[in-house]
Amino acid sequence: HYRRRGPRPTPITFSVHFEFSGNTTAALLAEFRLQKMKRMGWIPAEGTPHAVLIKTFVTTPLLEAIASHHGIRCINTLTGFKWIGAKLLRYENELKHHQADTLSEDRLIDRDQRREDMLRWSHFFVFGGEESCGYLASDRVRDKDAHAAMLMTCEMMADLALEGKRIADFRDALYRRYGYFGESVLNIAFDGAEGQRNIQNILHSYRTSPPTEVLGSSVVQFQDFNSGTIRDGDDDLIPAENFFFITLANHYRFAVRGSGTEPKIKYYLFGQREISPQENLEKVREEVEQQLAILKSELQADATRRCQHS
Repeated sequence: HYRRRGPRPTPITFSVHFEFSGNTTAALLAEFRLQKMKRMGWIPAEGTPHAVLIKTFVTTPLLEAIASHHGIRCINTLTGFKWIGAKLLRYENELKHHQADTLSEDRLIDRDQRREDMLRWSHFFVFGGEESCGYLASDRVRDKDAHAAMLMTCEMMADLALEGKRIADFRDALYRRYGYFGESVLNIAFDGAEGQRNIQNILHSYRTSPPTEVLGSSVVQFQDFNSGTIRDGDDDLIPAENFFFITLANHYRFAVRGSGTEPKIKYYLFGQREISPQENLEKVREEVEQQLAILKSELQADATRRCQHS
């Protein structure tokens, strides 16, 4: 609230409380930032391979679709913002390597000059996010930044309000453009020494007896991140970790990993489907969410069986 002389301005009011997942919010912020950066001329309208969006493997693949549509690269990392921060350090060092003789501290500090240099010699960071509600707007910070995330969200909602749109309208427009993407998480907790054995049995069984069919659909890709042979979009070797990613022929996917902080197995489930112009979005949403619920039930039962694996 404030006072000033003259006519009172027309207020813009909106609520910042909305029940969207971390995945949905990440997709909304990424789309908003890319649209705005192009309008401002920060990145070319056709996109550029020197602009990057960074996410974790277990964050919605909708971000990959958004990056592809805007002509930029999407880089996946292991779970944890430290890996996104490591990428940002890599890009800064890449810039310093190319401009070792001419790169001054002033040049690094100046926002516009730094962006131009990164786009020319390295990779300009447009946004980073993970499914557990962590977001990052600038490569000046090397961890999730809640203050900047709140500011980004308020800016997005204010711009939408000026256009007479709700944030739900913006979300549904994304689904109309890229297809509906649904996500779910399954956490299975275990207690004590026996619980630890169960966790190790499940992880070991995926490595030695990977699934061949799930949800009535064949497995078309099985990635074992403990193999030490998987590389990311920058062709950097990804550190070995007890983590598996399974892709099905029907385009559903799921990831399996042991929690790094709690005695439990975590499953990350992803479903998607294209939407034709005449289709009812709510019906498509219900269909995908129903399939994800069935997948979750199947994985829960499968985990019980794999506990006995030795």
